[in-house]
Amino acid sequence: MNNFIQRAITGSLFVLFIIFILQLDNKWAHHALLAVITVGCMHEFNRLTQLKSWWLSTVSLFGVLLYVFADFTPRDEYSLTSTMSLLLLVVLSLFLVRKEESKEQLGLIFLGIAYIGFPMHAVHNLLYVPNLLLGTFFLVWTSDTGAYVSGKLLGKRKIMPHVSPGKTWEGLLGGMILTAAVAYVLSIWTKDNNGNVVHFLNMSPTKAILWGLGVAFFGTLGDLFESRLKREAGVKDSGQVLPGHGGILDRFDAFLFAGLYTQIIFQGPLAIF
Repeated sequence: MNNFIQRAITGSLFVLFIIFILQLDNKWAHHALLAVITVGCMHEFNRLTQLKSWWLSTVSLFGVLLYVFADFTPRDEYSLTSTMSLLLLVVLSLFLVRKEESKEQLGLIFLGIAYIGFPMHAVHNLLYVPNLLLGTFFLVWTSDTGAYVSGKLLGKRKIMPHVSPGKTWEGLLGGMILTAAVAYVLSIWTKDNNGNVVHFLNMSPTKAILWGLGVAFFGTLGDLFESRLKREAGVKDSGQVLPGHGGILDRFDAFLFAGLYTQIIFQGPLAIF
């Protein structure tokens, strides 16, 4: 019970903090939030994969931040600078690492940038659509709740018992249904106290349902991917930053994949819906 209360308190404060930051009319606060999430996730990824070299760890942290915020300043100028800087740092690290496992360690950098950098870069672009990032967070939390409750009540068939014994197909289905329903509600036009028509996000019902289903599905994949990393590392949590919840990567594993999917469906190839 003590652990449950600890998880509940930490989770509630965490959710309120995220909502508070995203509701601020201050883009610097939003960028700072994403930077902290990015660095925290990358640092814990390096620990899980046992990236031993302090220099390579620094390269990975700096490199992933460069990639995530590549569009922070004019595209033509900064994207080229960030890409060249990242390549330069990786090349220099080749000469600084003298162990046999250096190639493997360098491979982990690229894996980390792909795993953390690609999704967080996509998430960074969501800041420019009002309420989209907050909506994505909300749907990820909804998916977690729906999957947990459905799994507890109906869960029988394990998805990948060797990776995450608690994940069931029934839980996944329940999470997808609930998240799609909530996404649909977010798309419905409502009225404020003055009778003016307002909406949380302007999208068609079809896109809202696709959004909700995808967030739940890909969020689960993100959770399973991190579970595999932890299983390989022989640890239960990626860190101890959040009491009762583990590390930052533990809290954002689903969000990484769900955020990338959200960017694709709103700003990428699936934006036609």
